[in-house]
Amino acid sequence: MLFIGAALCINMFASLAITTVNVKKPGGLATELAKKNNLKELKIKGALNSADIKALREVCGSDSMLDTHTSAVSLLNLRDVTFVPDTALFGSNKTMFINDNAEMELPVGLLYGCPIDSIILPKGLTKINRWALGRTGIRYLHIPNGVEMAPNSLMYDSLLVSLRLPASNIIFGLNNQKLYSLRTLSIGSTDYVYSGAFTNLPALEQVKFEGLIGHIDGYQFRECPELRRVIFNGPIVTNGGPDLVNNCPKMEEIIYNGFTVCGGFVGPDRKESPNFKGSVFNGPVLYTNDSTVVMPTDVAEALKKTGMRTQADSIVNRHISVLTDSNNRYDPFMRKMALALNDKVVIMANILDRDTAMINQLAAKEKIRIDYGKTKLQVLQESAPYRSDDVNLPAFRYTPSTDSLLAMTRQRFNLDSIAGNGDDLSRIKRLTYWLHDLIPHDGTSGWPEVPFHFCSLYDEAKAKNRGYNCRFLAMMLTELLLAENIPARYLTCQSKQYDTDSDCHVICVAWSKELGKWVWADPSFAAFPTDENGTLLHPGEVRQRLIDNKPLLLNEDANWNHKQAYNVDNYLKTYMAKNLYIITANSYNGPLAEGSGAKGKPYVTLIPEGFKYSRKEILTTDSDRFWAAPTIK
Repeated sequence: MLFIGAALCINMFASLAITTVNVKKPGGLATELAKKNNLKELKIKGALNSADIKALREVCGSDSMLDTHTSAVSLLNLRDVTFVPDTALFGSNKTMFINDNAEMELPVGLLYGCPIDSIILPKGLTKINRWALGRTGIRYLHIPNGVEMAPNSLMYDSLLVSLRLPASNIIFGLNNQKLYSLRTLSIGSTDYVYSGAFTNLPALEQVKFEGLIGHIDGYQFRECPELRRVIFNGPIVTNGGPDLVNNCPKMEEIIYNGFTVCGGFVGPDRKESPNFKGSVFNGPVLYTNDSTVVMPTDVAEALKKTGMRTQADSIVNRHISVLTDSNNRYDPFMRKMALALNDKVVIMANILDRDTAMINQLAAKEKIRIDYGKTKLQVLQESAPYRSDDVNLPAFRYTPSTDSLLAMTRQRFNLDSIAGNGDDLSRIKRLTYWLHDLIPHDGTSGWPEVPFHFCSLYDEAKAKNRGYNCRFLAMMLTELLLAENIPARYLTCQSKQYDTDSDCHVICVAWSKELGKWVWADPSFAAFPTDENGTLLHPGEVRQRLIDNKPLLLNEDANWNHKQAYNVDNYLKTYMAKNLYIITANSYNGPLAEGSGAKGKPYVTLIPEGFKYSRKEILTTDSDRFWAAPTIK
């Protein structure tokens, strides 16, 4: 797969017999292509719509049904191409169209299955969408900085030999893209490289990190039998976690050429990698708990080494950027690490004659903003109270048990028998336990590509032997309860730092006629909080008891996948104390609440008085109306 910077492209290909096609009006590419004889090296200029992409795919070797044939094109030059939003499909997949505001994005599936050899990407490209460059014959690809890579954008590019990834906020990895011929990989600056990003790459021999790394997790390179060398040429803020390299038997060395602020440096086991020579440190390490690494006694002297002052300066610049970030670019972990490392960065900043007073002031302000050093329970207890308001709230809708999808679920799974003939509390518990045992919780799982209703989600889970995150389990339990004529909602529970904390938890509440109120039911952990008398509570009641330090109990069999037990301390006073600051409910509750063909929205969010919440939902501080009894029509 080949991409070369625009200036180099002109020089390298100027002597080739390139056929240029000017598309004067969207939709005209097929007509223009018919006038040309030799399309081996094809350059296209102009704005393309879905009809043009169909024509382009045909000459590049794949039709709209994704059937591959001989390609007339070897080199495809899209340097001067833009895309026109168009709802018409250009392929058999329903997502293969040009989205709005995607003028400078490669559309989903653009060249999927096209056996071209080389490509020149559009100048000004902002994003490569999923499958856009999958299953091609391209071998070398250099993606420019500033281009976002969607997951699976290179899926099944089995001929790809060399890849250069652009600078990015986060690298989730290549482990699912089936790049089985990839031998060399280089990576630009990145804020966060997630654990396991480079797994099952059987031909990979060398990896180079060319820019600044905010943090790189451990367990990074796994199942790479040909990997010999990992090189860090740029500065590293934090490098942590065990076993950077695992099950890479030919590994020889890990080289750190840049400045490292804080690192835990663990190479592969010598028995696993007998040729491993160890880690080589050509740049200074400001702090590490690794006794085999020598830290400089004089940081000022260490910074005199060629290039180190410039690298240290870039670390300070990034540190300031994290502390002043207003666009939530940085992962919440990065914010916390910046505060933890502030003293060490200030040491460098002082040597570099930077404004250390300003940096310390930014850190102090950030600590206040994110309640740094406070427990989750303290943050909740300091929240403002709820207040009655006159916000026009939508009516909460509860799909009746006669709904065709609910009836199908009830009959297929014999829910009447599962729920039993007891009171409504016992039926709520039985259905929750049943789902908890039926499908495991998997917080890292991707969203399924099936309709979001119980039967489809169940079939997908069993066919692929997969679990679901808390959101899907809560939506599924909501359907089970509704199918048994028990009003239910699923609730998204978030932290005060929702804008930087991506973790949330989604649970259910079910209406108990016996108690005359909502009760908490969590299918992810089979959890049912109660008061000291064993009375089931709803999230608002749990929240207030946490604030007031009143007794709370949790059922003794609360657990995660029957592998880890949960109790009041780790589930309520820690995890849910964080996630009960903001509570959001869908006004529609039933099958297809979200996803394709969703019947849901608007969402209603309950927040403390005076809290600033920026997401586009209906906001209320009126807890009485939020927890009011359901109205069933």
